This record gives sequence, structure tokens and C-alpha cells, in this order.
Amino acid sequence: MRCSNRLLREKYRNNFLIENNLKFPFSNLTKKEWLNLGLLAILIYYVIKIIFEIYTKNTFMVFGGDFLSFWSAGYLANKYGYKAVYDLNQISSIEYLYIPKPLNVDNYQFIGLPTIFLPIFLTPFQLLAIFPLPISFIVWCIINFFGYILYLYWFSYRLNLKIDKKIILIFLLFSPFYISFYWGQIGLFLLIPIGEFYISFINNKFYKAGFWLSILLIKPQVLFLIILYLLWQKKWKCIISFSLSSSIIIIISLFLSGLSGIILWLKLLIKVSSTNIRSIGAMGMLNWRMVGLTINQLFNTSIGNWVVIIGILFTIILLIFILLPYNSDITNPNIYIAIFAATGLISPHFHIHSAIILAPFLLITYSKNPNIVYYWIFYPALFDFITNLYLISIKYIPSIINPQTQPGFIIGGITFILSIYTLYICKPTILSNWKLRVKTY
Repeated sequence: MRCSNRLLREKYRNNFLIENNLKFPFSNLTKKEWLNLGLLAILIYYVIKIIFEIYTKNTFMVFGGDFLSFWSAGYLANKYGYKAVYDLNQISSIEYLYIPKPLNVDNYQFIGLPTIFLPIFLTPFQLLAIFPLPISFIVWCIINFFGYILYLYWFSYRLNLKIDKKIILIFLLFSPFYISFYWGQIGLFLLIPIGEFYISFINNKFYKAGFWLSILLIKPQVLFLIILYLLWQKKWKCIISFSLSSSIIIIISLFLSGLSGIILWLKLLIKVSSTNIRSIGAMGMLNWRMVGLTINQLFNTSIGNWVVIIGILFTIILLIFILLPYNSDITNPNIYIAIFAATGLISPHFHIHSAIILAPFLLITYSKNPNIVYYWIFYPALFDFITNLYLISIKYIPSIINPQTQPGFIIGGITFILSIYTLYICKPTILSNWKLRVKTY
């Protein structure tokens, strides 16, 4: 009886809609149309986030927060020398001048965000620090936004990849790029070297490939596994070039800051990688370290430390089993997707925006496996939205939500899962046979 009543109601509703020429919103959409609608919704959400930060005068607390640290480092290097850059107290004092303050400033405990680049990589920010912070940030955003688009076109052109405006839009919504852009990070400084390394490498220009790889010393944690892979493959020309180029970078940095400056840089690097300085947002990373910290915090235990160790070993073993069948095909982009996905998981300091190094390789494989790119777009956006709802709950319903629990693990957790999945799908399949025709110059 209930079933027949339901059918009658549905029949009446459908007849009513047909007779009055009405349609339910978004009814009868195809899969492609749903995809386009979802991409549009994420685009609108991301734009609104930026506008809201500017409107509420919260710029440089979240939106542009990392750039504030870079600009402050450039300012300190210009005025006091490079040693001052690696002093957390000094960089905090500069950042504090520009961040939005709460009404009750007296009880506000501000912990600055350190910049841990070698002195040679601070030179662009020294140039930007000549100008006022807002102007520098606008210039930085323009460089990163259009630089990202232009490089994807240039990279695709040289690999004879067919891309259009929609694919560019899709990769603009790729969460590591958006987060890099949103925070004012150095994604472009990772994207270009890794793309140029790959093109040089598959074109047998190993000395050139090694040089480009050395530029990634700007974030040395991304080099952990790729260097081991090159040693495994006995690509000595690449290793020699990388070693020489890296030595030159370190020597120039040593000349700029002196031995004491390099020692301070190294101490700061170790401190950031091994301790939980609140301002670096370790709970928002996509690595096993984040998992361990989350377990320890939620359950008030230290078992998370063992989870980290076991997880790192598991990741390395899985990577080895994935890479072994590729031994005779070292140009396959799946190799580098796997290596850098695993790098993010095992590195002690790897934020979501650093996963932008996956973009060139995902662009190559997009025509055969677009779903992984969509996963990196939709899931982080959804959980970012959930995180914002969580933060609103903390503000307006503190009795229900524990305000001491950090929400970073929400977005960090989903990108951690995505990284494991990205690593897993790189196992050899029939789709793993790639024949790229590279334009040479």
C-alpha cells in the first residue's frame, strides 16, 4: 500500500512538472555537466575565501601568511644581514607588525613563522622587500598565478601534450597549487625545476637535469628519495651535476652569510623538522609525522611515534615494489609520481602545497587517468569547507566543540590518504607504457 502511494505521488509530481513545463534544479545532468558544475562551485568557493580574507582585513594571518615570513626574511637580510633571518625572535618581531591583532592584545601570544631558505634563495625576497608589503604581495601573486599557467603551457608544448583552457582551469584548482597561491608560498620555485629536470632527464641531458634538481635545495626535504633513485639507477652524470651545483649554491650562501649563518640555518632546519613549533602547522601536513602527532594529541599517548616509524618503513617498501618493474623504463612519469608522493609521506616537513611537484607528471598522465587529478581537487576542497565549518563551530558553539583541538589534521588527513592512493596507483599497468616525443633545443 505504501509503495503504491509513493508511486502515485511520483506520477502526480512528474505530470505536474510536465504540464507546467517545470524542472527541478540540476535534474537530468550528465556526468560531464556534474563535473563542470562541481569545478565551478570550487572555483567560486576559493575566490570567496580570498575575498573574505581581504574584506575582513585578515590578510597575512592566513591569506599571504607564508609570504609575510618570506618578505620579513628579505627585510631582515637587507637591514641586518642573513644571520638575523634565522633568529625566530627577530623574524617574529617583523611579522608581528603586519598581522591583524585581536582586540585583547595583552593576552595574545604570537609565535612567528620561520623562513628556512639558504641565503642564496632569499635574494628574490630581498628585492621584493624593497617595496611595501602589500605591493610586494600583489606582485608575488601575479608572478605565481601567471607563471604557473605559462609554465604548464610551456611544459606541455615541449612534450607534445594537447591541453586546452579547461585543463589549465582544472590544474588551477589542483589543491597544492591553490594552497601554495593562497598562503603566498614558493610553488613556482618547485614546479619549474622539477619540470625542467624531467624534460632534461628524458632527453638524456643528465648534466642539465642535475643542475635543475639542485634548485630544489630551496626545500631540501623534497630531494630525499629522488637522489636515492638516481643513485640506484647509476645516473652518475646527473648525480655529479647535482653535487657540483649544490656545492656552488652552498658556497655562495656561505659567502653571503658566513659559516655562522649556515650553522644557524642548519639548526633552524633541524628544529623545524624535529619539533612541533606551533606556527609551522605540523598538524596540517600530509605526512606520517602529522598522523603520529594527531594520534598523540587525540588519545594523549606516545604510540603515534611508533606509527610514524612503521608508516615510513611501509611507504619505502611499497615504493620499492612499485618501482622494481619500471627498472628498464626510467622516463615513465608514474615513477616520479610515486617517488614524490612517497617523499611527501616520509618527509618530516612536507605541507600540502609542496605536493605541487606532482603537477607536471599528473599533467602528462591526465589524458589516461584524469580521476586522480579530480580527487586532488574535490576532496581537499570538500574537507577545507568542513574545516571552516569546524572553525565557525569553535567560535560560536565552544561548549560542543573542544577549541583546543586543532583542525589542521582534517585537511592534512585527506591529503595524506590521497598521497597513499597516488603512490598505490602508480603500480605498473597497461596504462604505464608512455612514448613521449620531446622537442629539443
